[in-house]
Amino acid sequence: MDGFSLVIHHFASHVKTHPHHSEVETAIVGNIVSNVFYDIHIVYQTNSSVETCGVLLQRLQNLTQLARSAVLSNHSVHTIHSAHTNHSIHSVHTNHSIHTNASVLYPSSHRNQSLIHCTEVAKQATYRDLFQYAFFGNLSIETQRVVLANADCVFDETLHKLANTTPGAVNLLSVHGFPPTSHPLHTLYHSLHPQISDLHKVCNIHFVANLCVIPGSGQTSRIFQWPAKLRSWDAYVVHLPAVISFVPFTSNLYMNMLAAEHRGACAFRNVTRVHNACKWVNLWHFHCMGKMHLNCITHCNSYYVKKIAGCYDSYHGCVKLEQCF
Repeated sequence: MDGFSLVIHHFASHVKTHPHHSEVETAIVGNIVSNVFYDIHIVYQTNSSVETCGVLLQRLQNLTQLARSAVLSNHSVHTIHSAHTNHSIHSVHTNHSIHTNASVLYPSSHRNQSLIHCTEVAKQATYRDLFQYAFFGNLSIETQRVVLANADCVFDETLHKLANTTPGAVNLLSVHGFPPTSHPLHTLYHSLHPQISDLHKVCNIHFVANLCVIPGSGQTSRIFQWPAKLRSWDAYVVHLPAVISFVPFTSNLYMNMLAAEHRGACAFRNVTRVHNACKWVNLWHFHCMGKMHLNCITHCNSYYVKKIAGCYDSYHGCVKLEQCF
């Protein structure tokens, strides 16, 4: 089936108290409202009978309604025209999934509903867990193209530039930072975080910066520049069936660990073609409220530098879009 499935890991607030928790759910809402995915799969870490998938989905429903209203009231109908008047979200399958008729931003070329799945897990999912869920173990994924991403990332209609990839193709996506003021996703974020008065200042600090700087764009970076200096990415777009080697993975490798994405790319590099498509596809980063993991002294020297030998690399950007296919 045509379309894209999104797979992300999220955590209940009792697992870790941090302001970024709410930003992650804002990003999920952004991906719902953007309506670029056929379905969204949330692997939800919780050990509470109170913070369940059903409660999460109800909260996402409420947030989606607020965000949708804000976007519709602040952007022209030519930008966000919705082909439908019923934008309700209703629960199906005993509160473990929801249908959303949320075609607000990009309704014209994509399906009218996205199905949101939620699966509860007792501990944080490792890279191995998420890859197995996304590519091998979940029969409810009906699409040929699976996107595995950090949960605080939001996609827009540019993702569908990769709709013509062929089986086995793997494209990495480096983030473009926080969406500009003119972008509807900027309005969406502000509607759910009105306490941040200066989004441009707060949300463009170093760890939310553009990591895919295009020459001639007016931005500069000595470290992160397309096409040959793309040293960090937050998403993988994989056209199934995918060939993957689990050799680079250890039992304690998680997506939110520094440099872990290099191990993820390494799992594909030796068995299939891997490119970075960030010139062609926008990946927006909702992370304005501080890092959750700062202990680099312990982990970077003792774990990453030694363990990613042979995996740390800069994956070349597709000079022409067709090279991503």
